[in-house]
Amino acid sequence: MNKFVKIIALTFLILIGVVALGLVALITLVNPNSYKPIIIKAVDDSTGRKLSLDGDITWKLWPNIGLHIEKVSLSNPSDFATPNLVSLNYADVSVQLLPLLHHSVIINSITLDGLNLDLIKNGSLNNWTFKSNTTQNLNTNESSESSPLNLQLNKFAITHSTISYNDLKGTSHYKADNFDLSITTKYDGIISLNTDKETIDIQDAEFDFSNALKGTLNFNLAGFTTPKYNGKFDLNIISLGEVMRKINKANPQLDKPLFHNIDFTTSFKGDMSNMTIKNTSLKFADIMQGFINININNLSKPEFRGDINIPTFSLNKLISAARIKPIDIPNKSFLNQVSFQSNIQGISTSFKLNKLLVKISDTNISGNVNASSIQPLKTTQDLSINKFELSNIVDTKGFQILLSDINAKGETSINNGVGSLNAKQQIKVNNITVSGFNLDSLVTQLDKALTSSSDLGNGSTMQKLTKSLEIGNTVKKMQAIVDKALAPGNKNYAEKTNLGSLNANIVINNGVVNPASYKLSGPSLLNTGNGEVNLKNQTMKYTINSQLLAPQKNTILNRITYTYTLSGKMDNLDGSLDWISIQKQLVEYFVKSNSEQVKSIVKNEAASAINNQIPAANNVVKQGVTKVFNSIFK
Repeated sequence: MNKFVKIIALTFLILIGVVALGLVALITLVNPNSYKPIIIKAVDDSTGRKLSLDGDITWKLWPNIGLHIEKVSLSNPSDFATPNLVSLNYADVSVQLLPLLHHSVIINSITLDGLNLDLIKNGSLNNWTFKSNTTQNLNTNESSESSPLNLQLNKFAITHSTISYNDLKGTSHYKADNFDLSITTKYDGIISLNTDKETIDIQDAEFDFSNALKGTLNFNLAGFTTPKYNGKFDLNIISLGEVMRKINKANPQLDKPLFHNIDFTTSFKGDMSNMTIKNTSLKFADIMQGFINININNLSKPEFRGDINIPTFSLNKLISAARIKPIDIPNKSFLNQVSFQSNIQGISTSFKLNKLLVKISDTNISGNVNASSIQPLKTTQDLSINKFELSNIVDTKGFQILLSDINAKGETSINNGVGSLNAKQQIKVNNITVSGFNLDSLVTQLDKALTSSSDLGNGSTMQKLTKSLEIGNTVKKMQAIVDKALAPGNKNYAEKTNLGSLNANIVINNGVVNPASYKLSGPSLLNTGNGEVNLKNQTMKYTINSQLLAPQKNTILNRITYTYTLSGKMDNLDGSLDWISIQKQLVEYFVKSNSEQVKSIVKNEAASAINNQIPAANNVVKQGVTKVFNSIFK
């Protein structure tokens, strides 16, 4: 047995020695530079292009046997101004040793450094379509055929390289600059190139783009002239900001924590004109995940159609991770549950969102949005909102104001900031409910205060006139009642008021809402408003007129117009009821309602004064005074 083992070991040593001697002989006796003319001719026959090998070709032994090639370029067709389709500083090609023993060449890895690939499309022409120069011998009827290139490797790497695509008669221009890329197969993976079948096949390979994109890749391409492709990416994006810099789309806004840890998965297929992207998942830093399916037709002038779904996420966390100024609203938790889904279609300059559904807490926004222009942005929309609690986004002094069954329809345009905002909007709210306030209770208190002060009752005519002078005190009582009811602080939300429906037509010209009119119709209240809201300067001057509708003991409450004015900066508005107007209306109503009695009092008192002060006055003077008073109370 020992002798047998020795023989086997000796045999292996002899084989290794033979291989080593063969390699030494190969490297010593064979100068790969002598094959340059053959390689150049083979490429010319296969592609119709000039291959330049301006550097040395040398052997390399570690970690695998192979070749090191320097200063390589492949020319463009004569129709193109730039000289080369591709050039590179050097290429390292290594082969597997054991297949060499069986007269088979399997490339283990290819590394390209300083690659410059310039893809150009000029109308129907492009510089990546190759034409063979294979000729046929007319005398012997034999053809000189070039051998197809069939590569199968475990690793493909590009370092310090640039790839660009330019459509000279279109708008598509892309460039990835000074990047590194490596694709390395796993145990059962494959990277293959077959020029005869015109295929590229990458299966179960690890992908690394400049340490900014990492993950796994499956990709298949068939046809070099009119390529069709399909594949799947499953990537962990380390730095989206770094990726955008590499493709010459640098954006400082992407250098935020939100964009440093992104998972991206997608399946795709298509050709040079069309692409289908399915089952795309985009996950931002464990904060927000989106799912996209989309078809793109005519990549030079893209038309797209698909759907977007973003399940529930926290907008507050998203804003924090993006390092954006937080949204200043009273109830920030309102933004902790947000979701978005919609069908989308459009072109590079416009888009439509159909079957849109946005959820913010328990508020659902649904409908359609049509952006006829992206720059400047011009949209029309028809949206429905199930309900919206106004106190979530503005300070309502402790009251809860619930708007239900809302419809917003109209058009909007904006070019550069709020100062360029123009819009026409029709807004309808079918029901508005205020919690923490009972209008009927308030009216009862006002009714009681007014009735106790203005009841004419019995008494002399002068006492009845004196009652009218008490209206000032009555107004003060009413003001105290209203101020108490509307004061900030804890509210009893069991007390509710149904304000009814709201209809508003809003016109915005260059950021100024003017006129901004509306009408509120309810079972107990009629409310209209108009004024100016300057969105650019964040100022408001707005007048609201209200009238009570419910029948009261004292009907004068329903005859008064209650005027409320809002003015000042939006973050510090000054609002107040016009109590002087209310007092004036009360006096006018009192005088009008009791005009005969008041007229009689005044006439009698005036006549008495005239008789006492001007006892000799003739009837003509007395008749003139009477006419004056009659005209006053006409």
